[in-house]
Amino acid sequence: MFKDVKKILIFKLCCYGDAVFITPSIKSLKINFPNAKIIYAHAKWIESMMEYIPFIDGHILFENVYSKSVLKKIAGAVKFIVNVRKEKFDLVLFGHRSNLLAFIIRLCGIPSRLGFQGTKFLTHRGKFLKTLPEYQRYLSILTENNLTAVNSKPELVPLYSEKAREILGLRTDERLLGIYSEGGHNPGTEMSIKKWGFGNYLKLAEMINCEFPEIKIIFFEGTYEDEKITLPNEIRAYKKTISNELISCCDYFISGDTGSLHMAAAMGVSTLSIFGPSDPRVLAPVNAEIPGKHKVIWKKPPCSPCYTPDTAINKSNKKYWQDGKFICHTGTHGCMKSIRPEEVFFHFTKMLELVKQD
Repeated sequence: MFKDVKKILIFKLCCYGDAVFITPSIKSLKINFPNAKIIYAHAKWIESMMEYIPFIDGHILFENVYSKSVLKKIAGAVKFIVNVRKEKFDLVLFGHRSNLLAFIIRLCGIPSRLGFQGTKFLTHRGKFLKTLPEYQRYLSILTENNLTAVNSKPELVPLYSEKAREILGLRTDERLLGIYSEGGHNPGTEMSIKKWGFGNYLKLAEMINCEFPEIKIIFFEGTYEDEKITLPNEIRAYKKTISNELISCCDYFISGDTGSLHMAAAMGVSTLSIFGPSDPRVLAPVNAEIPGKHKVIWKKPPCSPCYTPDTAINKSNKKYWQDGKFICHTGTHGCMKSIRPEEVFFHFTKMLELVKQD
């Protein structure tokens, strides 16, 4: 079906978690077309990820795609189209469900355009199966078009981890726990509904400090002004701006459903994740119940999950979206508030016990 494929474009502009989930498909394309050059097209938001993504031979920036200025968006699209046409790609894996972005890809002159059913301007499609884990959806595009999909989990290359540990002054035998209380920001979207609450993480850190003083803790803060954190004196922890290097040097990582969680899991870090509005059966790290490796806490009240493939993409639905923010339609935020620090601490201690047994 696909002959003489020499150059492949991966088109998944954003965001961190999405870029992680598409990595098994990149690996599969490399196996199907071992001599082809694979280039990743991305937005500025995830540019720092590119060196961590395996099996790609380069990357290309789509500028201003999430700008509020229409003129900047048009200029960015024109520049992208010109640059991509020069590269003469044979095939593109299109990871969005956007007719506008698909039309831009058509203008790029790529003959074979693979993506999800329901999206216009593609030449080959696969079903968008809502109940499949996110990474498997992209793989299904390949299998439904007679391409081999490897049974592989999402993975990133954990670069600089030893160097980062040295900068932090950690001995080789010291364990490091990363806690990220923020997240939920994407270009054009704000989903603070996924946050568990900084106060809860502080209480959790207090318990860990008391019971496991040998474990070093990093409290990661984000890149937004409202994501700057202040740690009380009694909390023994570093405070660092979150970065790929620091994530990769953690032994454990605790957070809600956010891109940093998926990056940590893909780098081989043990994760403890706190889910509420989104569905861990679709979005949790692969094999989320591996003893001592990944654990998910999800209370699953009747209203959860509310952040689904349907509600995520339909921003005109006022029940869930207001002024670019995904809201709790019950007004209670009960899916997250029902999870107590003591419960998270219990599961963290169980993870440590299982690690010791190994």
